[in-house]
Formats: sequence, structure tokens, C-alpha cells
Amino acid sequence: MVDVGRMNKNMDIGDAYGVHIKAVPTMIVLAPTGKMINGGGDPAALQDARGMSPQAIVDTLNGLDPKTG
Repeated sequence: MVDVGRMNKNMDIGDAYGVHIKAVPTMIVLAPTGKMINGGGDPAALQDARGMSPQAIVDTLNGLDPKTG
């Protein structure tokens, strides 16, 4: 579990993947190998997730290519 109650907690998770966390939530999607697979696409793809429908979020995630991990 990741605590996002304060912006300064768990910043090391983003750092480990070279992601500068600017807002909460920030999603890092990993392949089974542990490699980040959403780094090459649009980094802002889910920035408006709060206003997206559940299906739109699923569609965005389904568009990721796990072979890149």
C-alpha cells in the first residue's frame, strides 16, 4: 500500500522509475519484469482520471503495450 496522504511521502517510488511526481495520483504501470511500461507514451494520459469514466481508464490502460516491459 502506498500512503498518499502527504505529497512528500513515497516520492522514492517515482524516483526509482525516473518519474517526477507532480500530482497525486500518479500511476506507474509495471510489466511482470518490473519495468515501467507507461513511460514511453503520453505521460499525461491519466492526469484527468478523476473526471474520466471507469471505462475510459480501462481503455487507456488496455492501450499500454506490456511487451515494452
